[in-house]
Parts: sequence; structure tokens; C-alpha cells
Amino acid sequence: MKTISRNLLSISLISSVLILMSVSPVMGVVRQTEDLKTSVATCTRISILQSASEAAIAVKITAMQNNFAARLAKITSDETAVDQKVTAARTDAQNRFAEKITAMDSKTSLTWNELSVIETYKKNMQAAKTTRETTVDKARNEYRTALSALITKHQQDLTDTATAYNASIKSAFATANINCTDGNSGTMSTLKSSVKTARQTLTTSRKSDKITTEIKQLATTRNEAIKAANAAFAKAAAEHTKTLTNALESTTQP
Repeated sequence: MKTISRNLLSISLISSVLILMSVSPVMGVVRQTEDLKTSVATCTRISILQSASEAAIAVKITAMQNNFAARLAKITSDETAVDQKVTAARTDAQNRFAEKITAMDSKTSLTWNELSVIETYKKNMQAAKTTRETTVDKARNEYRTALSALITKHQQDLTDTATAYNASIKSAFATANINCTDGNSGTMSTLKSSVKTARQTLTTSRKSDKITTEIKQLATTRNEAIKAANAAFAKAAAEHTKTLTNALESTTQP
């Protein structure tokens, strides 16, 4: 189960995708167009800057969404791999147990009472095995369901944050275009200030959007349930084996 925890816990890194948006493409374009201010009128520069920033933000939002899809695909792939390993391990354990029962049943000179004791042992062990598997599967499925809901909400929160950032930038340009008059340096200064504020809001939102703690809590709950199920099975197996041994010994006494 450590594989599950390690692989799925990497989802906490999903919050890092918003870094794609944290370095404001608008500010980069502003710097790139500073050398135009002596040769291009203010309004024209704002128009050029707006077109470039819209394209840059669109690229980064698309990259973020692609990142979301890739991470979800990785989760599904990891879960499938874990399920296959669990199934293989359970099948192997069942086969080894069946071989053990066959070896006991095949002993010569067994009485009907001894065969009955072995059959009871087999049924008790199968019941204990089923109980453990049911508990483990329940813990794993509840973890996956909760994790999926958490990630879905987290991705939507990040998308909303990026959308709000994009809207703020568009609003800043809309205001700049309305107030723009060639030769008015105040318009560009106001635009830069608005972009800076939008960027700061984005950074603050990104920091508050981390879900590492929540994922660790889900993993801890799952792991504790699995640990308890394994301990209960080990205890039951020891008790059933002791009962079997005592019963067989009593049947062979004169």
C-alpha cells in the first residue's frame, strides 16, 4: 500500500501548475515593449501589448488544463497497476493456502473427525481472508473516491483563479483603452499597477490552494484501516491455527 500512498500523494504537486500563471505574461510583454515608447504612441503600444498578453495567457491556461488531464491520467494508470498487483498477490496467497489444505487432506489414516477439523479450519480461514479483503478494498475505494473529489474541486479552484486573473487583465486593458490619449504616460503607469495587483492576487490565491495536508489525511485514514485489517487477520489466523493444532493432537491421543 506504500506504493499507492507515494504515487497518489504526488497529486499534491498539482497546485504547482498555477506557477504557469504566476509569472505574469503581461509584465513580460510590458518589458519587451518598453523600447517602443519613444517611437510608438501610447495607445498603439497598449493595443500591441493587449494582443500579446491575451495570446500569452491563453497559452498558459491551455498548458494548465493539459497538465490537469495528464495528472488525472497518471492517477488512473497507477490505480490500475496497484489493483493488478493486489489481485496477483491474493491469487498467489489463495493458491498457497489451497496447497496447504490439500497436503493436510492427503495424509493417510485421517479419521472423519480429523477431516472435519481441517474443513472447519479451511472455512474459518477463508472467512477471515474475506473479511480482511473487504475491509481493505473499502478503505482503498473510499480513499480514491475522496481523493478524486478533492482533486476535482482543487482543479476547478485553480481554473477559477486563472479565469479571474485573466478577467482582471482584460479589465485593466479595457480601462487603459478607454482612458488612453497619446502622450499620456499616466495611462501606462495605471495599467502596470493594475497588472501588478492582479498578479499579487493570483500568487496569494495559489498559495492558499494547496491540498497536501488533505491528501495526507486521506492516506493516513486509509493506511490505518488497512493496518487494522491486517492485524485482525493475523490474530484470527493464529487462533484458527492453534485450534486446528489442538484438535488434531487431541484426536491422535490414545
